[in-house]
Formats: sequence, C-alpha cells, structure tokens
Amino acid sequence: MFGGIKTMTKLFDKICIVLLLTNIFVNCKSGFSQDTRINSYLDDINSAHVTSLEEFMQRFNAETFHPELNLDNDKNLRIRSILTLFDWQEYRAQDSVVVSQVVKFAESVCHDSILLNIEDSSFYAEACCLFSYKDKEIPINLVFEYENIRDDYYRWAVAGANGLKNCNLLDTIYDGYINPVQHELHFSELHAACEDLNKYISISKEVDQLSFVLGMIKTGQLNFVACNKVLFHFAQVPGYVFVVDKKNRLDRNSGYLISKLIRVEELQKGHYINQLLGK
Repeated sequence: MFGGIKTMTKLFDKICIVLLLTNIFVNCKSGFSQDTRINSYLDDINSAHVTSLEEFMQRFNAETFHPELNLDNDKNLRIRSILTLFDWQEYRAQDSVVVSQVVKFAESVCHDSILLNIEDSSFYAEACCLFSYKDKEIPINLVFEYENIRDDYYRWAVAGANGLKNCNLLDTIYDGYINPVQHELHFSELHAACEDLNKYISISKEVDQLSFVLGMIKTGQLNFVACNKVLFHFAQVPGYVFVVDKKNRLDRNSGYLISKLIRVEELQKGHYINQLLGK
C-alpha cells in the first residue's frame, strides 16, 4: 500500500512539472518573455531546499531557518526547524508511532541543547562507491572521518570500509581444516590453504574490511569506478543515530535531509559505529 502511495506521489509531482513547463512554453509562444508565477514557484522551492551539509547543520543548530517558519514569538521554533529537516516523503508513509518518535527526537535535541559539529568524533561520511573486480562492478562503501592534523587544519581521512560481505568478496565462514599435527611437518598443507586463507582464520578473529580493501587495491585486483552518493552518519544526539542523505527533487522538502532515525542506547552506539567501519 505504501509503495502505491509513493508511486502516486511521484506521478503527481511529474504531472505538476509537466504542466508547469507546458505553461512556460505556451506563454513564450504567446509572446510572454517570463512567467512570474513559475519563477515565484521555483524561488520558493530553492529557498527551502537544503543546499549543503553546512546549511543542514546551521538549520539543525537554529542558526538559520526554513523560510516558511514564523520566527516571531515561537517557543517551539527550533523543534519545528528540526522537523523540516526530515525526509517527509519517507516518513509520511510511516505509522503514527514512527512520527511520534521523530517529534520526541526533536524535543530531546532542544531540551538538551544539542548542537552538531562537523569536527565531532561521532560524525562519519559514507561514500557509496562502485569498484571493478574481475570485470564486474561491485558496491563497496568507504567511510571517512573528519580528522584534525594540526592546529586548525583538517582533512577527510579513510576510517573504514563495508559491504564486502554482501558482495561475497569476504568469507565469514572459517571452516578450513589444518591437521593438528601439521606443526611437525612444517605445515606442509599451507600451500593449499593459502589458495583461500580466509577460511583458515581463527574463529576469535575477524578480518578488518578496510585492510582487505587496501590489500586488493594495492595488488590491482580492485579498481575504483565511481562514487554514487554520500551518506552522513551522526551519533552526537544521546540515544539516537541519524543518517542524512541528499534528496534531489523539485519539492520544498528536498536537499540534505534526515532519511533514517535509529533509536540506539549509548552503550550500543559503539556496535553501530563498528559495523559502519567494517570491523
């Protein structure tokens, strides 16, 4: 049912765009050089569009606001501002419990006066990339952290990688068997084992996905193709993790928006971050 609603919404948006463009064309044919109504419509959308991650953080921190918010005598102004930063094409299809969780999140941020900072250690950028491997393109994500080098000098640094298990590039079943007397034979079976050494790793160990990617890139087995999009993970709000994604659409609710909100206990945030980093 939700899929049908989204499909109808997208169809309606496309119809609106077609009608608008048709109106421009008709007016131009009639000798009008400019349609002020169309320009006003597009101006409204552009002014509400969250154009960058920096602007997202400014609106979240109540440094700037959505242009349609009433800035005068509104004690809930910051709550309303944060709510405008959610992807409501995603959340309006959810049930009332999910929507109430979104409101509670905004209230919690304002109650605790939480501010986002790109220099915070609980902030990561995830580049969703394509790599070529054996003449096939496979999705692997590289995760970056904003790293302080010295004084006020920062850089993006690769901190992790994930996705190798999903594309079957990294074994997770360590069922290889080396006979327990092999130490007496200078591990004579090691030559055969090295053809797929992943299977012989100790069950108490897990391969770091970034190290695996670096090794494959170094040996030329894995080659970068493209970065399709970037997701931003924020773990700075107590009890929550949220993900920001760029939504490209002709809509007032567009640009850099919260596409996922996850309720996470503080003790479990480390597990979320480790999964993101591919540890």
